[in-house]
Amino acid sequence: MEDTSIMERNRIEIDNREVVLSVDDISSTVDTNPEFPPPPPEEEIVAIVTKKEPQGTFGNMVAYNALPEMLEHIATRHCYEYHSCLSFEYNRNSLRHHCVKTDNVLSSNLDTRTMKSISGHPLIIVTEEDVEKSRSLCGVEQPERIKESLDAIDEWCKKQDHLVEAYMNFDRNMLERLFLLARGSVEATKTRLDKILTSRGMMPELVINRTLEEFDELLQGLVYIPLPRLYSVDQSRIMVTQFFPGKLDNFNLLSYLRYCFMIGEYRLYYDYCLSERYIVDLANVNLSVLSKINPVVLKKAEILCSEGLGTKIKGIHILNAPPYVDKFLFILKQALREKVASRIHVHSSYEDLRQHLPKEILPMDYGGDEQYVAKLASQWREELTTEKARKIIKDMDKLVSDESKRTSSKFNEEYMGMPGSFRKLTVD
Repeated sequence: MEDTSIMERNRIEIDNREVVLSVDDISSTVDTNPEFPPPPPEEEIVAIVTKKEPQGTFGNMVAYNALPEMLEHIATRHCYEYHSCLSFEYNRNSLRHHCVKTDNVLSSNLDTRTMKSISGHPLIIVTEEDVEKSRSLCGVEQPERIKESLDAIDEWCKKQDHLVEAYMNFDRNMLERLFLLARGSVEATKTRLDKILTSRGMMPELVINRTLEEFDELLQGLVYIPLPRLYSVDQSRIMVTQFFPGKLDNFNLLSYLRYCFMIGEYRLYYDYCLSERYIVDLANVNLSVLSKINPVVLKKAEILCSEGLGTKIKGIHILNAPPYVDKFLFILKQALREKVASRIHVHSSYEDLRQHLPKEILPMDYGGDEQYVAKLASQWREELTTEKARKIIKDMDKLVSDESKRTSSKFNEEYMGMPGSFRKLTVD
């Protein structure tokens, strides 16, 4: 089917009330209201009709019989960007999209790839298939078993004098995440929960008394965001760091790590990942930044991340590496365990990155299908300012054990294998 014949069979009308695309017996209407998002841009509609790919978003989906699906995709993506959601009404001859205002965008609606998310968060996509796969990989597929196990852990926590007060602020969803990370072991989950609540109190400079306002200066020089969809091979969440040119004079490693931990802990309320991968884009980074990286602080963060929170790091992907990248890697590897250090990849091109991670989940910055990092970062900053997000961040301060009530004082030796190590580490 030629492009011209498709164009001849379509009529596009755009005004301040609606967008109408008529294709034989298929029509799509996006109703608008001043309170709701505007209709999709005309150029996107035209791109669909003429089989032109708008900004790499729709790949090779050009078949005429797939047009309704593409219209659904574009309307969903557009409204998603405005934190609105869609309800759909189908009949034999038409497909209509009605914008509906809601505070919980993706708990029951479609994400940018028209997949149903159940996370309850507009920027963290978790499908029913993700949940099933994560549970399957951990050997905990029966909902009844999960409930019974969580109930047992809940009962145990309420009997631990040093944990009970902090545990009262621990979300049930977070507990299930820990249960998964512990591969469905009740005893291992108890240990993990104890580690989290205790290690957070041992490293308050990394995780306590955080406010969004304290990161204003940091975020003028960089972005750190999760990508919306999981890497389905191992159910890992991809985290991306990008730096802005000429904005790193005041880069502060401790502030950066505090922000990273804040995002990571915030995600525990919504995410269903089993591990994490990190993309670190070193474009715009100069040697002066390296001088501000303290290996001791990095090591402390690595201990809290891996041993305290139990984060499994599956890969660190370095992009746009400068000539002195070996110096950066030397500092980084000092702070990482050998197993994690072996998972560092320095990519010579974005194509090389796509050999490791699929383009479907990567941002357009790196030749992927997902939104640009800058757009996602803007959405994250807006989302974190919501009343609910601020409350979650504030309540994190309460997730600290009361060591004066612990029956055993051998936490470091028993759990971390590094007796006294936390209190001996200092921050320059």
